Amino acid sequence: MNLTRNNIGASGAASLSDAIKINVVLTNLNLSGNNIGASGAASLSDAIEVNIVLTNLNLAETNIGASGAASLSDAIKGNTVLTDLDLSWNKIGDAGAASLSNAIKVNTVLTTLDLRRNNIEVSGAAFLFDAIKVNTVLTNLDLSWNNIGDAGAAFLSDAMKVNTVLTNLNLSWNNIGVSDAASLSDASQYCID
Repeated sequence: MNLTRNNIGASGAASLSDAIKINVVLTNLNLSGNNIGASGAASLSDAIEVNIVLTNLNLAETNIGASGAASLSDAIKGNTVLTDLDLSWNKIGDAGAASLSNAIKVNTVLTTLDLRRNNIEVSGAAFLFDAIKVNTVLTNLDLSWNNIGDAGAAFLSDAMKVNTVLTNLNLSWNNIGVSDAASLSDASQYCID
């Protein structure tokens, strides 16, 4: 179901949540460009916790912020079917990244996570890359257009030395300098069989 750029809002998200809780056929839901906010994300989180078929959820540009990311994180921890989650353009910041990292550590099905343009800086990157060290399923992570910088890249370098599953990582437009690009290159040798 594609509901991109409508006027769904928080109340619409709550109504959809009620349907998603009992849904047994809908596998893809795109709500991008709707201003559902943190309360809409909380409603959807309640549904995601119990839904058994939804595999793809796009919440790009929905204004969920850090508290919406925290709600979704709680749902993702126990979800056993959601494989693709797009939270790009939501200004979740470091606090939202920290919440999501807790879910990434324990989730066993999420393979694709899009966090483009979310104002994630060094501390948020540190939390995410710490989670990547123990995650065994996430293969695609987009962190482009954030501001993790050299210090964030250093955390990633450490994570890549132990992670064995992440195959696609987008770090474009993150203010990473020459020296840390070199350390990432060195860390990538650990990913080669």
